[in-house]
Amino acid sequence: MEKMIDNLNKINEKYKNLKALSLKELDKDCTAIVVVDVINGFIREGNLFSDRIGEIIKPIEVLLKKGGDYKKLFIKDVHTKESLEFETYPSHCLVDTRESEIVDELKGYIDDNSHIICKNSTNAFVNEEFSKWLKVNEKVKNYMIVGDCTDICVMQLALTLKAYHNEKNIKNRIIVPRNCVETYNLDVTYHDGELLNIMSFYMMDLNGIEIVEKII
Repeated sequence: MEKMIDNLNKINEKYKNLKALSLKELDKDCTAIVVVDVINGFIREGNLFSDRIGEIIKPIEVLLKKGGDYKKLFIKDVHTKESLEFETYPSHCLVDTRESEIVDELKGYIDDNSHIICKNSTNAFVNEEFSKWLKVNEKVKNYMIVGDCTDICVMQLALTLKAYHNEKNIKNRIIVPRNCVETYNLDVTYHDGELLNIMSFYMMDLNGIEIVEKII
């Protein structure tokens, strides 16, 4: 137990001292900003709402403003009442409700370079519309993934996307800026946001995902 706590402290320190990445390093014709689940149902209201997640809105706005000419992919939860995901999570983000809408602060960044995907599971990669987007945008090799939750939808997409390109021997960069991702606290399930963030960064880092402090 003592060694485990020591290792956890070392991992925590590592992700407190990350470097920033310059957007200029990424060719805009081969790069996409992927915004995951920055919607009302996780930030403003509903069964899975969390105050913590609202803190990433401003940093994501800053990134979207800097990367205005880059491809942008907005992914959001949109469920029907029959969604099997509700066997694991409480009902949330139902179709045609405010919960399933992108937060107002980000709507102004949806433009002709943007695409919106509605997903019915935690992993956007398995969504049919996402597969179509990948085929149409084969030139994209750099992905900046932001949003929530760090340990669920963000991590699942990042790891699966990396594995997909590894399988095909396609070199890519998947980048997760620490200041643009967040997860929730829930005492009843021992879901500690700070701990889960740290462990998510560690798991992604181990699998070739670039964890940076922010993108400037």
